[in-house]
Amino acid sequence: MLHLKKYFLFLLLSLNVVSITYKVYSKKLQEIDIFANGNQINFIVEVADTAKERENGLMFRDSLAQKEGMLFIFPVKKNIGIWMKNTYIPLDIIFISEKKIIQKIVSSATPMDDTVYFSDHLTKYVLEINAGLTKKLQIKKGNKVNFE
Repeated sequence: MLHLKKYFLFLLLSLNVVSITYKVYSKKLQEIDIFANGNQINFIVEVADTAKERENGLMFRDSLAQKEGMLFIFPVKKNIGIWMKNTYIPLDIIFISEKKIIQKIVSSATPMDDTVYFSDHLTKYVLEINAGLTKKLQIKKGNKVNFE
């Protein structure tokens, strides 16, 4: 009987590891390049291209690696509003046109804030990266963005 309990415990732990591994590796990751001030700046971003993924965004995350972010892809270009509700980390929010040109940057959006930041133009993509990176890397409105 004791042997059966050990086997069952091992099985439960194994399933838990598989579940955690699936959650980590099931994220859609993509490279994105921003051409700014004569430099090509590379980020690895998590892609949010479903309504549920866009709704969740980076909420409830404790950290974001320096050259990581989230790329929100919308099915059609439209005026987009983004907020920081339930987002624990400060972010720079970059609104990108259908032609992959930066239209607007919101620098250092305040965590846990209900303010809605609007795109001001018809927008198809939004990139969120760590706060302060747009200033540090000299990323500006009008810069070209490249991704698949």
